[in-house]
Amino acid sequence: MPGLDTVFAYSLQVACLAALALLLPWAVRLADPRVAYVYWRGALVISLVAPFVGLVWRPASTGVAGVTGAVEFVASAVGVGPVLGSSVDFRWLLAAGVAAMVVWRGLGFLRLGGYRRRARQVSGEELPPAPRIEAALGVHPEYFLTDEVSGPLTFGLLRQSILLPRRLSGLGGDEMESVLTHEMIHVRNRDWPQVLAEEALRCLLWFHPLVHWLIDRVRSSREMSVDAATVRMMGDRERSLVTLVQIAEKQRQPTWIAAPLFGGSRLKQRVEVLLEDHTMSKLRIVLVALLAFAAFSIGGRFANEAFPLAAFAAENYTVYSVGDDGVTRPKLIRKVEPNYTDEAREADLQGTVWLELEVHLDGRAHNVQIAEGLGMGLDEEAVAAVEQWTFAPAEKDGEPVVVAARIQVTFRLL
Repeated sequence: MPGLDTVFAYSLQVACLAALALLLPWAVRLADPRVAYVYWRGALVISLVAPFVGLVWRPASTGVAGVTGAVEFVASAVGVGPVLGSSVDFRWLLAAGVAAMVVWRGLGFLRLGGYRRRARQVSGEELPPAPRIEAALGVHPEYFLTDEVSGPLTFGLLRQSILLPRRLSGLGGDEMESVLTHEMIHVRNRDWPQVLAEEALRCLLWFHPLVHWLIDRVRSSREMSVDAATVRMMGDRERSLVTLVQIAEKQRQPTWIAAPLFGGSRLKQRVEVLLEDHTMSKLRIVLVALLAFAAFSIGGRFANEAFPLAAFAAENYTVYSVGDDGVTRPKLIRKVEPNYTDEAREADLQGTVWLELEVHLDGRAHNVQIAEGLGMGLDEEAVAAVEQWTFAPAEKDGEPVVVAARIQVTFRLL
């Protein structure tokens, strides 16, 4: 299980890319619902996957070399006050959150299955437009009527089902055709497996609000894309618009419902999109795609360098020595001063702690060992401080490598 530092770095990278994903549609105005849906799906995938790309770019390494000839960094520090530690393993907290989300979502899926079991199954012939729409789209879902949901919804893997509120059976032919066309397009697109994947992401990354926000944007853009496809198929924008508003006015979607209802969210935005024919030329789509590719490439590289993932580095690596075969010296970027312990201060203890460690590709100190200590808690304070230092990694032939270092931390009383 990755450590807290890795989870934090990953979350920051995802946040950077999610923020970029928010800015791009504003800059290029994604008017076409189909293009917007592809964009938001891509933005979600890139935001989640890009943090791992930097690990693939890093050179592979094997074996463990000696540490002779290690570079030395010298720090002279005076500390005041204790360093607060934490005995809480946050990895278990993250795991507990995942488990809670899985249980919560699982209850929602069970509730959904219960609705279908208690509903009355009807044939397509009992819903007059259904056979014609099935033939046009090449799908054959099952239909159920129930009083337990307030809006139409579609779900199922092997058994694709459309669940309809019983009150909709009294809709006119045009309105029923609009509802069934919308739901059967979801069936044709096999949107339910995508919904399941999105719910899995919600569970795994329950702590990251921007991931939930990206998933919500994917959901809403999917509904707008299906709305647009419904209008193209029916050839009547007004009927689709009226049906959407009528159903959404009487609809409420409980939080434990995993399948999106017909009205869904962002009703105002969906109505605005339906009011006009939003299309984009092929040239504009290509330009937007190129701009998005360039923006995410630059943003992903920046995020990966700013917040590298340390915990996923290979367990086997080569530890180089500065000066061997052109290995450069790491550069200290950020230094945290150690703290004096009360015991050492009362004893007027001063001196130097020597630490031996490795500076890894993430720019952090790893495998810190006390070579020469002072005692009275100063050794531990020196280790705690150095483990928070940040370096620009050493390089060999232009590629970052792991190097050994011997660091001097001096304690003195003023």
